[in-house]
Amino acid sequence: MFPIRLPPLRERKEDIPLLIRHFIDHQNQVSGKAIKGVSHSAMRILMDHSWPGNVRELENAVEHAFVLCSGDTVDPFDLPVEIRQLAYKPASQRGGGGRSRSPGERLTRESLIDLLDACDWNKAEAGRRLGRSRTAIWKYMKKWGIPLQRPSS
Repeated sequence: MFPIRLPPLRERKEDIPLLIRHFIDHQNQVSGKAIKGVSHSAMRILMDHSWPGNVRELENAVEHAFVLCSGDTVDPFDLPVEIRQLAYKPASQRGGGGRSRSPGERLTRESLIDLLDACDWNKAEAGRRLGRSRTAIWKYMKKWGIPLQRPSS
């Protein structure tokens, strides 16, 4: 066997428009809609996102947009709120709040609980601060037996 290294989506930004086109075509077939594409501003947001969930996160964002899109073009407000909010925050605020972590530092159960407390148990915000998807936060919570809601004291 030969190992194949596929760089993360954040390192393959040129693939994003092709993947979006593929996901739109697929969703058009599945849903019966006739969405032609994404607006320039929505594409800019999608291109600027770091995609910590890689291609699967992008596919989920397109599926989300299909649910909300009422016209023939996806606009920024059809995109998931966590992607839109990140796009409009100044870089100095991205990942702010809570305890900052160095890139090599491992996430622990305790540090995740501390972060969830700092984010008022908002999983999307915790994901933004960690540079990960909301789904990744849920998976860590399930793995470590952390309840989805703040435990009552």
